[in-house]
Amino acid sequence: MPGSVDLVYVTGASGFLGRRVCKALASDHVRVVAVSRRPLALPNSAVVPDYAQLKPELPSALVHLAEPASIPGAAAADPSKATGGTLDALLAHDWSAVVYASSAAVYGDADEWPHTEDEDCAPTGAYARAKLDNEAAVRKRAGTALRFSNIIGVPAKPQTVLSAILDQLGGHDPVALRSLAPLRDFVCVDDAAQAVVAALAGPPGVYNIASGEAVSIGELARHLLALAGQPDRPLTAQTPDVERSVLRVSIDAAKAQLGWVPQISLEDCLRGLLNAQKGSP
Repeated sequence: MPGSVDLVYVTGASGFLGRRVCKALASDHVRVVAVSRRPLALPNSAVVPDYAQLKPELPSALVHLAEPASIPGAAAADPSKATGGTLDALLAHDWSAVVYASSAAVYGDADEWPHTEDEDCAPTGAYARAKLDNEAAVRKRAGTALRFSNIIGVPAKPQTVLSAILDQLGGHDPVALRSLAPLRDFVCVDDAAQAVVAALAGPPGVYNIASGEAVSIGELARHLLALAGQPDRPLTAQTPDVERSVLRVSIDAAKAQLGWVPQISLEDCLRGLLNAQKGSP
């Protein structure tokens, strides 16, 4: 791995992205400490009830992918009160590099253009506001914030639009989704993990991590149905699309500054999900 990072602590290592990041770093011969709130079947792991209690070996770098398992009391209305406290405790250590998992949700969903990192954000909802607040803390520490678009891959995360489509593939009725019009960018989890690796070795900053190609939920469903051999199956929306919801991002900065380019197409990622559902390799 380029750069001087040879020991990395990954919080949220048991999660969807965390497992892939640990694997990607290990493949680059980086020593990884997989940090989680529950035991992990990994050669070098640390279990902590609270990420703020982490006592790292230094010098080392931090990849912070975790969020609190629950947000108690008054902090539920403002997650930054919970996530920020944990992040502040982690940032108090003298890390050689910090990478924080933020979200493209900080841009809001009201604009048609591909958002760039230098524009003003318009977060809607407590989650996006907390992400933006945490970004500021990380940037003050000269760290990197990665604004991820919708991350997909095997296994399919429950309670998402993809899982809703996959769950209905065995039938013949119209595929019912909440809405077909929202436009989103879907990036494969393995590409997202490689972006984290690149960010550890690259210049600090804020970077959008996405495929660079947004599709509507209806188009996503049609694509998946075609791959499943059901191209003519009808789609229905459970709620009318009164206002268009759009979230596009530019990945030019990540390409130029990190040398990161997504390698896995949407079609290949969806095919992997279908194969996993069928039990195929």
